[in-house]
Amino acid sequence: MKRIDNWEQVEAFNGDKETLEPGGYICEIMEAKETTYYNNNGEAFQRLQVSFDIVEGPRAGHFARDYRTQAVYGKQKWNGVLRVFPPMEGSSDQAKLSQGRFKAITNALELSNPGYKWDWDETKLKGKRIGVMFRNEEWEYEGRHGWKVRPYRFVSAGYIERGEFEIPKDKPLGESKKSAPVTENDRFQEIPGPTDDDLHFQLSRSD
Repeated sequence: MKRIDNWEQVEAFNGDKETLEPGGYICEIMEAKETTYYNNNGEAFQRLQVSFDIVEGPRAGHFARDYRTQAVYGKQKWNGVLRVFPPMEGSSDQAKLSQGRFKAITNALELSNPGYKWDWDETKLKGKRIGVMFRNEEWEYEGRHGWKVRPYRFVSAGYIERGEFEIPKDKPLGESKKSAPVTENDRFQEIPGPTDDDLHFQLSRSD
């Protein structure tokens, strides 16, 4: 049998996928970009797509390992992603709510990165630290059904470090969400399933 170079450095893989537990993790942003999506009526809307990986604790590098593991199945996508709506303009109650929610995210970024000030240039978020909360969410796709731990909210890194968070409650899949289109009332809710804009990384960093 022909010898494989660097065999001692090869990580063993027995087919089991590494999983996450619900809770809070300190992450680093890999990329942030504003992306256009379309609802079931063909109407366009924008979301800020933020891709990240865990950088502290026993699960550091989780999404990089997950990405490489997917090569076994012939299709890869980066799963450390949250997509949030940009704040709405105006002074309506809905606009104020969206502005307040987005301000909570920028506050978390500033608290997590001393000296950084949000200046509306999302490309500068690359390399920034941020806390991410994960919860167990129910899913259904093409007749299949199950539960998966997914990211759902940004918080400050200090919030995670100080252990101030509680383990989030599970999110069951409501009947109305199984096939409903995304509307303005769904702002800040995650789009289920993969999209054409899922980030494909050229992984250059080591775990």
